Amino acid sequence: MLKQSQNLMEGVYKEDGVPVLRVINMEKGGLVELTEEQGIIFEMLKEERDRMEFIGLLGEEYEEQAERVVDELIRLGLVVDDEQMTEKKHPEIPEGIGTFKARALYLFTSDACNMDCAHCYVPEHIRHDNKRTMSPEVIKKTIDEFIEQAQAVGIKEIELRLLGGEPFFDRKLLLDALKYADEKTKEKGMDVKFVINTNATLCNEKTVEALKPFAEKLFMIVSLDGDEDAHNAQRPLRGGKPTYKLVIEGMKRLKEAGIYVCPHTVISSRNNDQIAELMEYIKNELGINQLSYSFMHVPDFAGDIGIRDLTSAEKMDIVRLTHEKAKELDMELTGHWKFSIAQSVTNSPSLCEGGISTICVTSNGDMFACQRHVGDSNKRLGNIMDGLVENLTLFRNQRLRQWLSQMCSSGGKGCVSCLVTGECGSKEGQGAGEEGDASVATIELQAYANQGGKKGAEEQVDDNFHAELLRYYLENCPTNVIRTTEFDTIVNGMQPR
Repeated sequence: MLKQSQNLMEGVYKEDGVPVLRVINMEKGGLVELTEEQGIIFEMLKEERDRMEFIGLLGEEYEEQAERVVDELIRLGLVVDDEQMTEKKHPEIPEGIGTFKARALYLFTSDACNMDCAHCYVPEHIRHDNKRTMSPEVIKKTIDEFIEQAQAVGIKEIELRLLGGEPFFDRKLLLDALKYADEKTKEKGMDVKFVINTNATLCNEKTVEALKPFAEKLFMIVSLDGDEDAHNAQRPLRGGKPTYKLVIEGMKRLKEAGIYVCPHTVISSRNNDQIAELMEYIKNELGINQLSYSFMHVPDFAGDIGIRDLTSAEKMDIVRLTHEKAKELDMELTGHWKFSIAQSVTNSPSLCEGGISTICVTSNGDMFACQRHVGDSNKRLGNIMDGLVENLTLFRNQRLRQWLSQMCSSGGKGCVSCLVTGECGSKEGQGAGEEGDASVATIELQAYANQGGKKGAEEQVDDNFHAELLRYYLENCPTNVIRTTEFDTIVNGMQPR
């Protein structure tokens, strides 16, 4: 019997006025644009049909064509044939998943920060400790180990992202890190891209001048949260003084020096009504053609800070508004990885790269799969001074098993949405397998970085948002925005705080 696969999402996109049927398989991942003949057959199989009778129904002259289209739809995962179905298998782990890919390195050169953003995900006791800066030894060790691993897996270009805290809190340390990484990658015949997440308040003339040698490979992501009142309320200096004018001055200096600048806005209930005006200001007054944004998630430890996360409906209003405004102003949009259409698709391998190809190293050398894990001792992966690969291997082979057992001890409630269901030895709903199960070691850190598939309050609230976001992409985004083969994202993953 032929029938459509389960858990599909459909949408019609008009390309040059011509309607095109698009379908996402929510279980397997992948977005497919159907041809006219594929669309006709696909729609007819909304009802279960006997294959031979269905082919005969279309007439002898279309028999060969119908057989071909049906086989294509089966291959694309949009139609199933009961007679060809075999026992359900868990998603296969991609080849090489057990090897750290070494694509992007996040360095917390300084935990200290001169701002006091209430929504910051780094605990206050860490970001206000002025003594927490990375030593030159840790910087060199981290960069050396990362480059060595990148070479081992054939990576030709790496990304070094410097953040904190405020990375310019210790300017000399930051500049030394840039210079060392630049020299080492040149020695190895590799390329490097530098990304600095900054509030730009410390980007004075001397600092900008020192950055000029790296201008061609340097990307500055600058926090700008609305007009002067909104930004100053959301991002004050320690002590309460305003920062808006300092930020604007810093951005202008950077841009005049030929350094790439992209403003990033964290959207909350405080500034969600002024995003269109902000985009006009960025384009027309600052002469910048791009905006990165994400939606605020107030960390639990922050308490009541007078602003709230947006609802799913409010977030979708922002998505529609920014896309329309971007078309009007001819601007580019980037942002948080959760804007990826892959975010809502079970088993999509591109959901998060934390611990897979990216790693965070804090000022004291501690390693974390994700920057949002920084400060949580339970999610520490070891210390870089003991070796990058050695620590990750040890974690995969020992601590990850224990961690999965703890996370999945609730009877496998997280298995429904887990990216690696079954690979831990579970039986879909029965939790993790026995400690020592060899398959656990092949999971890599992705389950760890994504909380083992268990959804927290934030993700549960966002379920509707992600579903609506998928439909919006299906019906509104051209194919050069949504990559149908890689199932990639409309955004490029830049994520300043």
